[in-house]
Amino acid sequence: MTPRWRAGASTRTTAAGADAARSARAQRGQHRSGAPLQRQQAAPAQPEATEPAQAAARPQQRQQQGADPDRAAGLIAKFKSLPGVVAAGWTTGLVEMERTIRFPAADWRDGDRLNKDKLAATISNVLAGTLSAKSSSTAWSTSTGKLRLTFKRPSELFPTLDLTETIEVTALVAPEKPGASDRLMLWISNPAVSTADEAAGPKLDLANDSNGDEEGDQKDDNGSVDALAREFKGQRWDADKSVWK
Repeated sequence: MTPRWRAGASTRTTAAGADAARSARAQRGQHRSGAPLQRQQAAPAQPEATEPAQAAARPQQRQQQGADPDRAAGLIAKFKSLPGVVAAGWTTGLVEMERTIRFPAADWRDGDRLNKDKLAATISNVLAGTLSAKSSSTAWSTSTGKLRLTFKRPSELFPTLDLTETIEVTALVAPEKPGASDRLMLWISNPAVSTADEAAGPKLDLANDSNGDEEGDQKDDNGSVDALAREFKGQRWDADKSVWK
């Protein structure tokens, strides 16, 4: 399996602690699930495949949440302070190393936090060039810390129809390791492309099939990862030697 990486948090609670937490939420009129995570802006991970009866009988239960890397350490500290929590800390995660770069953090921080405006603008400008498209929007997720970038360009499939391609790319910027780190890692997804009629007048209703060869995730992104490595003065992962180069 390709080595991957992501930031997240893992907690273990006693069964009694979980019951106490549920009781406290009920007294405050909170919903049984979702509300605490929404206040903390975290994204719950997929539950492990276990039998419900076995999970209920265990003296401890384990929960995992993905979080904005900028806020993950604070989230772990918050979990440690909750009644019934016996342990909280980092868990392993995944990221596609072939679509990841590593670069010095100094120029991309604002105090102890990421300079997200500068990062979004730089990533958007680089991808606009490699994708031959114009930036349409950038938005950071407060739950996961991922950056969603949208671009538009004229479709070359049927030039006379004046169709527009919308390209979506997801990016994640985070420290190379939990805690203090002088390096950041940037991962970008494969571009997802859809086509629509955005010209004035009557519209064509197009069916975009994400499983087709001409739509959906595009493996060829015109060297976007290499271009980002040059812009950020970063390194790419050498899978053969298992080192950054």
